[in-house]
Amino acid sequence: MPNNNLCLVTGGAGYFGSQLVSQLVEEQKYVRVLDLNLPSTPVPGVEYIQGDISDFEICLRATDQVEIVFHNIAQVPLAKNKRQFYKVNIVGTQNICEASKINSVKKFVYTSSSAVYGIPLKLPVEIGDPMIPVEAYGQAKLEGEKIVKELSNFGVEVKIVRPRTILGSGRLGIFGILFRWVQLGLNIFILGKGDEPYQFVHAKDLAKGIIQSSHLTGYGEYNLGALHFGTFREDLQGLCDYAGSGAKVVSLNERLIRSTLRIANTLKLLPFASYQIQLYSKAMYFDSGKSWRELGYFPTYSNLDMMKESYDSFSSRLIDPNTENLSHHQKTLRSFSLNIVTYILHVFTKMQKRFSHE
Repeated sequence: MPNNNLCLVTGGAGYFGSQLVSQLVEEQKYVRVLDLNLPSTPVPGVEYIQGDISDFEICLRATDQVEIVFHNIAQVPLAKNKRQFYKVNIVGTQNICEASKINSVKKFVYTSSSAVYGIPLKLPVEIGDPMIPVEAYGQAKLEGEKIVKELSNFGVEVKIVRPRTILGSGRLGIFGILFRWVQLGLNIFILGKGDEPYQFVHAKDLAKGIIQSSHLTGYGEYNLGALHFGTFREDLQGLCDYAGSGAKVVSLNERLIRSTLRIANTLKLLPFASYQIQLYSKAMYFDSGKSWRELGYFPTYSNLDMMKESYDSFSSRLIDPNTENLSHHQKTLRSFSLNIVTYILHVFTKMQKRFSHE
């Protein structure tokens, strides 16, 4: 029989999963974590199971006596490994769902992604809008949603949460690149004017929203993002001003540069997902107000607030990037191609500043 206070967090040692674990512990829940890696600093009182979600026996063990599963494990776009997408995001989701049925789990909360919507046909994105993912990650997350929904036929209360891009203290990954450039005082180039809204969500707000969803009965879907956000250009320039490094946001010809970026990414010269290239500088935001109202909670962070916090944690090196077993979101990407891009930005920034003074 399920323990009415026992929660399983898959991926609970990763960037967002660890935040979710901390908040569950604060709510005096008993927490079990299933993750391929163990955290460098385990949370006292939390049970950790180190294992691969593609191993069904591990999933059976992890869901034993669990009341609520918070399923967060996912292979992220930065890995660019379609086999891993299938193994982790689809087979792993099938395993944890099947194990949940066998062990009579009562509630199942699935952290999906805004990538399931692909390039939105309209804005703001609303629940029920067409889902047309444009790359492997979004396709795998959408398939995961379909698998999880089937649990409803077996008496499991299913919640699907789709967050916008997550920020907060310790969030690096692709943002580590941006923060490094801002810190160096390099101009941040955007494609086109960048004058349309773009939305993030803070890890703490998202964790609270996910926990709130688990308190509700029945089936539910929630699109979660910040309620206060500016345009892509405004928030980036706000970060540059906050850093005080002299970095500026500069527009480039969208058609020419985006085509070049797509070619470079196809040749694997850049460590970005195709989805990230296609959406860079484009508007993307949810109509999140209704979802937050249903959850009985409203986010406390604006886009700029969370960007500042994320930048501060990068600058102060709150997380050692050399620490073993960090997730992709907890490490700053480094590669030879990025060094070349950084050098080019140095040159462009010097030229831009020189011309602006003439």
